[in-house]
Amino acid sequence: MNPAPINQSIQGLRGISIVLVFFSHWYVGLLAAGLLAPSLQSSYIRIFNLGKYGVEIFFMISGYVIVKSLRCHTSLWSFVIARIARIYPLFLLLHLAVFALGPIIHYKFFVGVDAAGWLYLFIVNLLLLPGVFDLPLAQPVAWSLSYEIAFYALAIMAMLLLRPKSGVSSCGGWVAWSLLAAMLLSFHPRTVFFLPGVAAALWGDRIRGCLARVPTIVAAMSLPVFLAVWAQLGLSSGRTLFNFASDPLAWGYYAFALLSGALFFSHATLVDSWLSRALGVRVLSGLGNVSYSFYLLHLFVIVGLRTVFRLWVMPHTGLGAGFWIFGFVGLNLAILMALFGRWLMEVRAGNWMRSWLQSMCLCTKTI
Repeated sequence: MNPAPINQSIQGLRGISIVLVFFSHWYVGLLAAGLLAPSLQSSYIRIFNLGKYGVEIFFMISGYVIVKSLRCHTSLWSFVIARIARIYPLFLLLHLAVFALGPIIHYKFFVGVDAAGWLYLFIVNLLLLPGVFDLPLAQPVAWSLSYEIAFYALAIMAMLLLRPKSGVSSCGGWVAWSLLAAMLLSFHPRTVFFLPGVAAALWGDRIRGCLARVPTIVAAMSLPVFLAVWAQLGLSSGRTLFNFASDPLAWGYYAFALLSGALFFSHATLVDSWLSRALGVRVLSGLGNVSYSFYLLHLFVIVGLRTVFRLWVMPHTGLGAGFWIFGFVGLNLAILMALFGRWLMEVRAGNWMRSWLQSMCLCTKTI
């Protein structure tokens, strides 16, 4: 396998995305717990909740990175092993912790769940089915990993179909692939944001030539435009394409959000400009390096800090000042945990899992 060079603007985009997601969970987490001052609820701070759409930027990044990765790997098995070793070590650790400690600490997810139900939930969450499928979700942020797995499956299927085959089997395979892709997009419209990344990976030179004429300030401003327009559809609440099938305005929002998001992503990653250089600065690229661990761990930090702040901090600081202190402490603590999570689980445990899976694959082949 020949690893692709690291695009620092991609890493910076990861950093931007994870900060956006943190802002949303910071705001919503305190609001849900009744720890948000009324003045902040009615102020500009509400725009923090737009940060939840930073996940769509992650989808664009995945579309780009996965296509590049598939081209670098010598076999599909090596790609699958690399993806498993990337996703599962930290996720599995948290999965085991949630299912072991959740019933003990009375995590609401397990209320009324018997032993058989616990086993069922353990398996479906282990397989990352909740998200794509309407199943109970143990780790709230893991829904996006389910989307990622579905995209991996479609990407692998496409690579297999591109191999020389008979016309009949290839035609039937593409029909099946198209149906699966259409179903995924119809029921989960947010998955459309994998496509700008795929396009950038496949036709980067052509797209770069077109985008070179676009002023960089326009590309930079397309990020807040995307966030604002995409929020109008409310697709994070579970709406599907069928819900606005006869609504031209909704289709207009959908198309404009896709175009503005694609413009920002493609310009930032393909064009050498002050935007791509700004995204590549050490702080943002450093956050990007730990973004996966940050994504999985930051919600645990927020939930844990809420109790601490409710009991010991906000009674002294008040809700207003406590909000900002919470954000500062929570962000820095999440970064520290992400650094440790990346070192221990993504790198060390990930390398061990990759080596073990590769040895298992070789043993299977020899048999």
